[in-house]
Amino acid sequence: MSSKSFINIVRRKEKMISKYQNQNRDSLVEIFKGNIPKYFDQSELDPFLNFLDKSLESYYTLSFDNEIIGAGGFIAETPGDARIVWFMIDAKFHNRGFGKQLFQFLESEINEDKNYQVISLNTSQLTNVFYEKLGYVVLKTSPDYWAPGMHLFYMEKDIS
Repeated sequence: MSSKSFINIVRRKEKMISKYQNQNRDSLVEIFKGNIPKYFDQSELDPFLNFLDKSLESYYTLSFDNEIIGAGGFIAETPGDARIVWFMIDAKFHNRGFGKQLFQFLESEINEDKNYQVISLNTSQLTNVFYEKLGYVVLKTSPDYWAPGMHLFYMEKDIS
């Protein structure tokens, strides 16, 4: 196959962000499990499943070439604070720009709603640099919060 043919095949692969639907649940559970133990702890699986079983207004999936490869959303944590929740990308697709694309989509959705002045999130020491590159600041840390060796980083970005 020539490099030109390969480029044309890659260009035909589509990325799509859409609202979460219940039929996406199994795909997201597999993505979540694929990120254990590095990015999530096994103890977080039940809270994630409980989250998926709720009515989710602002939770989205990212598909690439008709396969769900990530998800993320936000909730109104407190008045004026949009909290990013359960953000994940399939481990096979890390470091390829998909996370940044999905995250920027979430930020644009939040920015459209003029009721928010801050975007906040909880993450670990494994991904805080990703968010720092997007303008987030660490305001609090807590060692061994998620699991032994997995520390909490509470981060915010002012959007007012």
